[in-house]
Amino acid sequence: MQDKRQQLLAEHIENIPATKSKNDCHNSFSNSHANDVIVVSYFEFNFKAQDFQRLTFVDSTVKDFSLNTEQQRAFRIIANHSSFLNNEQLNMYLGGMAGTGKSQVIKALMDFFAKVKELH
Repeated sequence: MQDKRQQLLAEHIENIPATKSKNDCHNSFSNSHANDVIVVSYFEFNFKAQDFQRLTFVDSTVKDFSLNTEQQRAFRIIANHSSFLNNEQLNMYLGGMAGTGKSQVIKALMDFFAKVKELH
């Protein structure tokens, strides 16, 4: 499984465009592109919450819920994305086999959004 995962990650990296600006993930699109799927890699630049208090809540939630590396990655993408003002809606698939921690990530997100008073 680990070898296959590494192979898929290597193929993914090969398909990432050579040049990409930091603002590509926050550009708005016209209605003619409403159904386009765009893959955004949040690992190409230092993607963190801009507010120190939110960043502290992100770190404390990761610790409180003992999230592993993969769970942490999914959690941080969502939590940090929510910190940007006027950003586009994040459409993200959270999947995995039974017991991989999908529910744990969702519980951590619910706790995080309660801490930042954004339960809506």
